[in-house]
Amino acid sequence: MKTANYLMAIAACIICGTSCVENSAKYKEVTAQRDSLLLHSSELEANYNETLDILNQVEETFKSIRESEDGLIVEMNNIEKQPESKKKEIISEVRYIQEKIESNKARLNELEKKLNTSNANNSALRKTIKRLEEELQKSNDMLASLEEDLKNKDIKIEGLSKEIDSLNVNLAELDRETASQKEEMAKQDKLINTVWYCIGKTADLKKAGIISRKSMFSAKKILDGEFDKSSFTETDLRDLKSIEINASKIKLVTQHPSDSYNIVTGDSKNTVLEISDPVKFWSVSKYLVVEI
Repeated sequence: MKTANYLMAIAACIICGTSCVENSAKYKEVTAQRDSLLLHSSELEANYNETLDILNQVEETFKSIRESEDGLIVEMNNIEKQPESKKKEIISEVRYIQEKIESNKARLNELEKKLNTSNANNSALRKTIKRLEEELQKSNDMLASLEEDLKNKDIKIEGLSKEIDSLNVNLAELDRETASQKEEMAKQDKLINTVWYCIGKTADLKKAGIISRKSMFSAKKILDGEFDKSSFTETDLRDLKSIEINASKIKLVTQHPSDSYNIVTGDSKNTVLEISDPVKFWSVSKYLVVEI
């Protein structure tokens, strides 16, 4: 209820404070995406206020940067004719933009780390972060262009070149770190969803060490000890909806919830194992052994 009231308050503030820019279709699309993507992620919902605050700060900072850029573009046209005090004012504005870019870079880095350390797969939030990172890069390019323009007009900004070079290095490091995190997440996702299945006659399954029995009267053991893993087919449980088996009768040797699959026998000597609930089907065992 508190979250709902808070969101209604935010909506009221937005409606009352809209400007020409904020009424644009692009702004509305970005705002709607920002507000909705957090609500649809159960894991990030607990940190909704904190994450929304970071996004708001980044958006407001970019708005401030854009306003400064517009003023600087006009002032840079005749900076040579400006008095020394005005030149210092322009240089101060350039430094202001540089500080704001650094601030946004730090906030986006913080948001990226929060998302990567969570278990939520929020594609909408990742898309928003990517868009903001692209705008960050554009602002950084603009800053480098301004500095070059000032150099060409023989107006020096002490230490700014070094700061811009450092910012470029930091952005490159952030890109590499993000790529590495995404690669690790992809590996974990593949590992979680990888399953194996094997179909064979009793004799073949025994030979491969998949099933075993000490004596005729002892209980049958499945995957007990070393077994031939090459007998199994590896696949992604999200892609495996059914398995066609060339046999009139089949028996699932491994344990799988009975309400997660169906066995459909056709007219010919063909049987189809239909997996209706993949997550539930593979919840007991990641291995499926079918005896024919």
